[in-house]
Amino acid sequence: MVGGAETGLVPPVGADFGRICLRVPAARAAQDWMVEHAASMLGSRDTLWLAGGQREGIKPLTKRLGGLGFSGAEVRRIKRRTRVIVARRDDSPRVAPALDDLQERFEVKVGAHTATCVTLPGVFSHGRLDPGSALLIKVLVEQRPKAGRTVDLGCGGGVLSAAVALARPKARVAAVDVHAVAVEATRRTASTNGLDGRIDVHHLTASEAAATFGSRTDLVVTNAPFHDGRDTDRSLMTQFAIAARGLLRPGGRLLLVANRHLPYTALLTETFGRVYVAASDGRYVVYDCR
Repeated sequence: MVGGAETGLVPPVGADFGRICLRVPAARAAQDWMVEHAASMLGSRDTLWLAGGQREGIKPLTKRLGGLGFSGAEVRRIKRRTRVIVARRDDSPRVAPALDDLQERFEVKVGAHTATCVTLPGVFSHGRLDPGSALLIKVLVEQRPKAGRTVDLGCGGGVLSAAVALARPKARVAAVDVHAVAVEATRRTASTNGLDGRIDVHHLTASEAAATFGSRTDLVVTNAPFHDGRDTDRSLMTQFAIAARGLLRPGGRLLLVANRHLPYTALLTETFGRVYVAASDGRYVVYDCR
């Protein structure tokens, strides 16, 4: 993973490699960012190996390589709509793009407060508030669930973490994400809103979070992922539901927002017993699981 050296997302300054292998992320901004980082760490004629699916945009990325420091891209293998591409570093000078130049900000109303969310390339809903999170924030503000100890599973850019902290001034939030870039984005969101002391950010999977924090949590919030790359993976929801149950104390609540078309009611009922619809609109549902 590439990003800022201060966060451990890139190799140390001056690192020199003869070959870099990269699994292509789905978001175009993240693709370009990572390829440019690779160019800054390779010498002339060294190679970049890319693997990605057709739905992840491997073909358009291959066409953009000439502007990102590479030439002579060759297809080495095609299988099941997935390609392996090899390109050589050209002779043009390249400096790794700085995180500060790539971050985007947007503001979110949380009751009487305004949160500023910071996102980075590859983070979910980069540069904007997604409507699912907006609906969940509305529930947080209107229903004011007990939130003394809160876990934000799959925190992304930290918008839900910031919303809980602003809506409930006594809440302490553990923001958890498996992606290092999302962890860095949430740290920036917490700092931007003066919430460093109330939002603790952790680079963990959902199951690792349950093992780390134990059954002491009042509230779990999540805009749970259901994609692996661009493919739907419903097993992710199973992992999140089991982890949330393991995190919650008796009487604790999971507030989860999901697309209306996803068949989560049976899974959540099996895991929690009591499941209610806290809010819904034409596209999204907020489930209240206890």
